[in-house]
Order: sequence, then structure tokens, then C-alpha cells
Amino acid sequence: MIRIPELLPFLVHGTVTNSNGIVSGLAVLMVSNLTDSDVKTRAVIADSNGNYNYDLANQGYTQGDEISVNVSDKFFNEVKSETFIIEGGTKELNFSLEVRKDQVRSGGNTDLKLQNIGGKPVSSDNPLPVMIINSADIIDLVNNPEIVWTYSGNNFSPNTQTVTVRGVSYKRTFTYDAQRRVTKRSQWERIE
Repeated sequence: MIRIPELLPFLVHGTVTNSNGIVSGLAVLMVSNLTDSDVKTRAVIADSNGNYNYDLANQGYTQGDEISVNVSDKFFNEVKSETFIIEGGTKELNFSLEVRKDQVRSGGNTDLKLQNIGGKPVSSDNPLPVMIINSADIIDLVNNPEIVWTYSGNNFSPNTQTVTVRGVSYKRTFTYDAQRRVTKRSQWERIE
């Protein structure tokens, strides 16, 4: 008869809090064995109160193994890492996350090819359907001295507004009800 040694539990438990000291519910703990690369890295998810409990022995870890635990909040904005040696029994390991200071790059091809609605690559022949302007192109229509208001009738309300911007004139009209409230304002139309 072959006798299989009884596996002693190596329980790791604790609470995860964020950088403000508030529990970090659903934090992700990635547990790796640095001593034995044949033992797979395992993900452990903290509960909504930031608590976790994990038995390392059930995953093939043994006494003396060096363990790495990398923890992140559910959005991967705050992180913390810890390493320790399994020394039997249980280990309480609480994590107080810190705001990330490093840049995370995705793996694989990071080339980005923008596509237009027509499914053709964006290029000088097929540009994005937006116009980028700088501050010199911004026009203050409120304080523009080339605005002309035209009043007709005796209600002291404008019937038309004309604006000239860089030599091009635009016009819109207004309609009122009996109480002199604007009921309709047309879109700007270019004056030819």
C-alpha cells in the first residue's frame, strides 16, 4: 500500500483596501509560484467587502515555495505586490493598494488603423470627417463687431441677424408670438 502524505493547508487570507483606505471589492489577486514554474499562476477575486481566502496547497504549492501576489483593483488603476515563503499554517496578508505610477502596454500588435464610415483607411484622400481648429480659428460671435441686427415693426425684437466672418456673410431669421417670445429661429444661411 502506497501512503500519500496528507496535504497541510497553506491558507492565505486578508483584506484589500484602496489608497484611501476603503475596501476594494472585487480586487484581483494573481498568485504565482516563483520557486516552481510548473505550478500555474492563479487568479483569486476578493469579495465585495475586499476579503479573500486562498488555499495554496490545493493548487500544488508546497512548504518552502516562494510566492508572489500581484493585486489590482477591478479597474487596474491601483496595484500592490508582495512576495513571501510558505511556512505552513495560515498567513494573513492585507493589501493597501497604491495608485499606478507605471504605464501599461497591451501585448501584440499595437498599430492602430483608423477606418472611415465607408470602411476605407483614413488618409489624405479619405480624411476623417472632422475639422481640427486652433484658437486663431475661433470666432467670438457675441462680441463680433460685424454683427448686424435688423428690427422691423414696433416690438423692439430683431427679425434678422446678419454676421460677416472673414468676408463671408451669414443670416438667420426670428419669428415671435403675440407676447414677443421667440417661437422660431432659423439656421444660419450663407448670403451669396
